[in-house]
Amino acid sequence: MEYYTEHNRYRPKTPSGTGKIAIYSETVNKNGKTILKKTGEEDLYKKIQASLDETKVYNILEQFLQSGDTTVLNRRQGIYANLTEMPKNEIEMLNLIKRAEHEFNALDKDVRAEFENDVGVFKQSIIDGSFETRMNKYVKKKQEKAQPQQTTQQTQQEQKPQGVNLSE
Repeated sequence: MEYYTEHNRYRPKTPSGTGKIAIYSETVNKNGKTILKKTGEEDLYKKIQASLDETKVYNILEQFLQSGDTTVLNRRQGIYANLTEMPKNEIEMLNLIKRAEHEFNALDKDVRAEFENDVGVFKQSIIDGSFETRMNKYVKKKQEKAQPQQTTQQTQQEQKPQGVNLSE
């Protein structure tokens, strides 16, 4: 998916003389393949003109002066982020998602169980912030399992009789 900026805008290409763009939806054919199917057309000019009044600076300032509502001026906040390594198109994005799913499936079964063996729950935990607590819980369980084994190994070593050196 390409991210557009003020200097790199999306400009749909339409055949000369038409202001309509095709609308597609995703469907699955009888072979199980995902395909795009044309479901309609949309008048691009009408779509642009529908939001014309709310984007004019004079109208925004007039609305502010009449109501005194400051939210009129800052409805959309700018985002400042380094997006240089973001996927450039939808294919790259889908490949990134598939790679993440593959890496999730390669995790230890106990880690996957912590996330209900569902990659969706795993991704959502990263978004909602519960990822760290879930992983800490898994690490704690693993340490508790390893600790009794270490203590039994230590006691076994302590119980071994010390060898007598006969060469002296």
